[in-house]
Amino acid sequence: MDDITIKVEGLDKVDRALGRYAKQEIPRIMRNSLNDTGLDARNDIRSRINSGLFAFKNASTRRWITNSVRQQRATKTKFETKIEINPARDQLALHEAGGPKTPRSSSMILVPARGIRTRGGQVKRGLGLKSLQPFQTSGRTSKLRRSRGQLVKSKRRGSSRTQLTGRKNSFWFTTKKGRPAIARRVKGKFQLLYIGRPLVKIPPSLEFHETAVKTVHRVWEKHAALAVEHAFRRAGLK
Repeated sequence: MDDITIKVEGLDKVDRALGRYAKQEIPRIMRNSLNDTGLDARNDIRSRINSGLFAFKNASTRRWITNSVRQQRATKTKFETKIEINPARDQLALHEAGGPKTPRSSSMILVPARGIRTRGGQVKRGLGLKSLQPFQTSGRTSKLRRSRGQLVKSKRRGSSRTQLTGRKNSFWFTTKKGRPAIARRVKGKFQLLYIGRPLVKIPPSLEFHETAVKTVHRVWEKHAALAVEHAFRRAGLK
């Protein structure tokens, strides 16, 4: 993330007011103000991640990804706090910059169809890939084609072939464009579940830097004022 510089004014007045305590308390004021502001920025970024921006497999994955946003705290000799994504958990980095996501171990990424996703983007309960596994080789079945947005059996001769079938009446098939896909039979109709894509374009949706800047502008003065107040109390001047 790019640097955010904070211009501190009026510190000379605080220095004079603290007198002989200034040498000890001024570094504490700076450290505490930066750390409290940075903590708020980190929490706001985490809240944005949990606001429905992403679809998580489960609560454990949500916590793991959310906690990858961490804070390096300022000290009395280093007036800098750093909010960053844990390099060991870089899944969020692409969502900050945007760009293509390509498959790691196969030629296609299986993307959930719109019909099986909730308004928040999550795959509906019971329709995740793990819920459909294992897939096993079955008998010969007809190929499918799309007609008016629906999957129907192809009427072409010689279109039957051996297919992989899974749980909940699901099965693999190949689209007309040669892409792998998964569908299932529901009350005599075919429902598209997943379709393979060679890459998926991810928009820069995290707004990591913008969120942090807004938070700093909103809370810095409050935390700085509290840090000064606590310094005067420690010095017995208030």
